Amino acid sequence: MIRRIAQIVRLTFRMHRFEVGAVVVLGALLVVGSIIASWALANVGLGPDCQPNFETGELPESCIAEYETFNRIASLASPISALMVLYPIITGLLIGGPVIAREIERGTTSLAWSLSPSRLRWFLHRVVPMAILVVAMTFIVGAAAEHLTRALTPETDLAASFVGFRFRGVLMATQAFLLASTAVTVGALFGRAVPTFLLGLILGMLTIVAVGLLHREILLEEAVVQRQDENTFYSNDDLYLDSRLELPDGRLVTYEELIRIDPRAFESEFGPQYPNVSLIIPGDRYRTVETREAAAELVLGLVFLVGGAFVVTRRRPT
Repeated sequence: MIRRIAQIVRLTFRMHRFEVGAVVVLGALLVVGSIIASWALANVGLGPDCQPNFETGELPESCIAEYETFNRIASLASPISALMVLYPIITGLLIGGPVIAREIERGTTSLAWSLSPSRLRWFLHRVVPMAILVVAMTFIVGAAAEHLTRALTPETDLAASFVGFRFRGVLMATQAFLLASTAVTVGALFGRAVPTFLLGLILGMLTIVAVGLLHREILLEEAVVQRQDENTFYSNDDLYLDSRLELPDGRLVTYEELIRIDPRAFESEFGPQYPNVSLIIPGDRYRTVETREAAAELVLGLVFLVGGAFVVTRRRPT
């Protein structure tokens, strides 16, 4: 049984060795680059005593040289961070796009489906190894991205902060899985590699954005109200969701709602005379929010794979 599984995995990877090699090499380079950059940033020695003064924004004179060195290294590390953001998209499409579409396009499915006892088994033999590769590689790169973010923001506890939200950690792996699953289904429908890449990118990104927007509506119901005044201190660790105006009766309304309630509210040169409040999610809820969004993307990815399997079992050979 183990030998049979090994043969299936080896055959699948051999059929897509260019895509697999590109994803693995790029991921390895990003991980190594992030480790080197994190090591260089950590060696600068920019500790808590070298943070800008909150009121004046000035640095202690003894820390100016270290701060400039830190910023110089951070600017050199920015291309690594940018590629890490794109890595889930590249991996999801490059691996998920051709895995089904290429065989249909080349016409090899007719023979394969006639020899295979089950099209569903044929589908799983090709999709499961590639899905595992996508999740594993993007999870490793996501962990490296979290490590680099920690080095870039040494004063931040990332376990209780929304700094770099969606661009580090497990969400990078679930986004790549959702994109790959979308591409698999699109490939099963159209059976052409190039349209699969384009439509898979569009549909996958729209799905990820839709998950984020829906999750935002849920978070708005759970948000903490933060009133804005001269004594308010904003934290980068919190997730800002929206700004509202507070009516005398305690209701929170948007600017559009306020115009309907009080059409003269904006006639003053100083703006509406109602307190402005922010709706935020505290940073200590980061892991809960991350887990919930990751679970939603995983479930949607599995739904797309089920859809792809259904299309394969119903598709006529070409």
